[in-house]
Amino acid sequence: MDIIKALLSFLCRIALMIAGLFVLYLWLHATAGILLAVFVLAVCFIWFMHGFLGLTGGLRDKRKAASQMGLALGAGLACSLLSLVNYSFYSFLQGTTINAQIKKEYYQEALISNYESLQRRMRYLSMTRHMDEKNVEIYYPDKDSIYAKEVMNQRQAVDNAARKVLPFHHVPKVRVILYHNPLIMKQNLPPNHYESLSGMYVPKEMTIHLLVPSESGEHTESIKKLFAHEYAHHLIISYLTEKGKDNRDVPRWFEEGLAEYISYKSIGRAQIFSPFELVPFEQLSSVNGWEKATRINSPYRPYEQSYFAIDQLLHDYGRPAVTKLLTKEDLEPFSRVFEKQTGNTLAFFQARFLKDENDIYRLNIKKEFLNR
Repeated sequence: MDIIKALLSFLCRIALMIAGLFVLYLWLHATAGILLAVFVLAVCFIWFMHGFLGLTGGLRDKRKAASQMGLALGAGLACSLLSLVNYSFYSFLQGTTINAQIKKEYYQEALISNYESLQRRMRYLSMTRHMDEKNVEIYYPDKDSIYAKEVMNQRQAVDNAARKVLPFHHVPKVRVILYHNPLIMKQNLPPNHYESLSGMYVPKEMTIHLLVPSESGEHTESIKKLFAHEYAHHLIISYLTEKGKDNRDVPRWFEEGLAEYISYKSIGRAQIFSPFELVPFEQLSSVNGWEKATRINSPYRPYEQSYFAIDQLLHDYGRPAVTKLLTKEDLEPFSRVFEKQTGNTLAFFQARFLKDENDIYRLNIKKEFLNR
């Protein structure tokens, strides 16, 4: 029984040492990792020899000496392996800086997913240039430096537009990756069922993937709008995290509409309304429902519908109602909170806001006709 307890205690200490070294290596660059390995190996050698001499020199507590040797050997091997993995990781990136969170996600992917996919993503980053300012770091092909600068310049405008809606404080750093090839971008995205994507924010990696628009003459404006929408998602999720909430509890249309609203505000434009076929908001609440509504052959325009819904909510009920809807209690149904904040059911609201927008549209068309 004593032997089993001693063995379990030994294994727990080994596991704790490996976990501690792993966390430490998440923050270390290639050279720093090698230097740490040299230092740890030297300490482990001295520690091992101390235990060995105690074991062979007639020390009474031989179990303690053997445990010391085992811990020294385990720590040395773990540190050597982590150092090699860390060095190999940065050899792909050719000196590029990656934060600890992203590095952890890469390690997890290497363990549970295809290693070739991991190498492909790292090699793509190694072939890009890098720009880092305040809350955004961006990786971009050499020919896209002008778009990288536009993205950097747009960040402050999105922050300002978002603060008029969401009273957030701290914004964690986000990584942005630009692509020209949609197939390469798709390979670097998590599994999804979207048929066509120009951009995606991946919360667990705090990474925005953007496809540089192919239309000539529209690149700059399009990339600014595209970045603004995805960066708005980052700000919304950061705000929810501040409040101890999760965006999975927020209806998809509400988050997408808010991101679309903030992005348009950041570029100083308003969405131009044109009549569309409404899809009930209940059908746009889940990721699957949203994916279905955004298919290429879909008759719906959920981004526009959600934008105008948020615009109407802010106009009629103000920022407090929107923030309360966003940060509702996890177990409370969104429809009930909506009715509490607006005095109307969600079904009534979606019919009324669309009627109002159509009335304004017809009035503007009539004015244009009379002014001809």
